[in-house]
Amino acid sequence: MMHNDLLDDDLFKNHLDNIEEIKAIDSISTVDWKPLKNQGSNFKTHTLVSDETGVYRFKSSKRSLFFVFCFLIPGICTLIGGLISMHFFFMLHGGLFATAGYYLLFNFTNNCIFDFNKKVYYQQKSSFMDYHFNGKKEGISVNFQQIKGIQVIKEWVKGKNSRYNSYEINLILSPKKRINVVDHGHYKSTMKDARTLAALLKVPFYNGTTT
Repeated sequence: MMHNDLLDDDLFKNHLDNIEEIKAIDSISTVDWKPLKNQGSNFKTHTLVSDETGVYRFKSSKRSLFFVFCFLIPGICTLIGGLISMHFFFMLHGGLFATAGYYLLFNFTNNCIFDFNKKVYYQQKSSFMDYHFNGKKEGISVNFQQIKGIQVIKEWVKGKNSRYNSYEINLILSPKKRINVVDHGHYKSTMKDARTLAALLKVPFYNGTTT
């Protein structure tokens, strides 16, 4: 069962308050602050949860799964209806919606795991196309000792019909090497998760949401 037991511990909350926090303006020459992803969602897509074995992972939020199934379920139903009736229009549109839903599900459920038993971070790296069609099931594996900091970057996203802030959580391995973990639009959740990781990993928190 997944839970956030450590976040409710008074000693751990005190640890969160004592994290070394470094602002972007104070580390602009030593750490890269360019966003690793061009765009992110304008809602909360993931949250950090833990289990009883000491494994922390970013779990898809209920809203992101709802968004996925709004494509996936109607698509599958329309596709099945098209196959039964042999109606090409329904087969085509059902297939497109089902594929779009599965593509979103693949991206929203990519594994980002912090294993505190093995002291290793693992992340699925392969793209949707490589994973399913080219047989490339690659992953990123990083020892905790390689992680020098947890970074949050705020990015202003301009869409065709919307504008919003998106927040990246990145692992800092060196001044020029970083790994993106998650990227979504919920500020409080991002800050809580990033500070939690910094406390657990005992590394500085690089805050790029303030100037």
